[in-house]
Amino acid sequence: MRTLTVKLYNDEDCKYLDDMINVGGIIYNTALTIIQDEYKKEGKLMKKNDLQKILKDMRNSEEHSFWQMVGSQAVQDITA
Repeated sequence: MRTLTVKLYNDEDCKYLDDMINVGGIIYNTALTIIQDEYKKEGKLMKKNDLQKILKDMRNSEEHSFWQMVGSQAVQDITA
């Protein structure tokens, strides 16, 4: 039998965690949209490295600067 310990935090103290989760969801949905658009155009799936390069370029752009709050390794894990 395993024991699970859950720590409850004050919502105001960990607002940045909610923000990071929301940005991670935005990145995931963006990646999914890119994959679907590429499949509709080319009729084949995009390579993971190509998708990661596109997301890296988007993450470094001014328009998506809020993606910086999620680490680069987390963005790579989203595409795995």
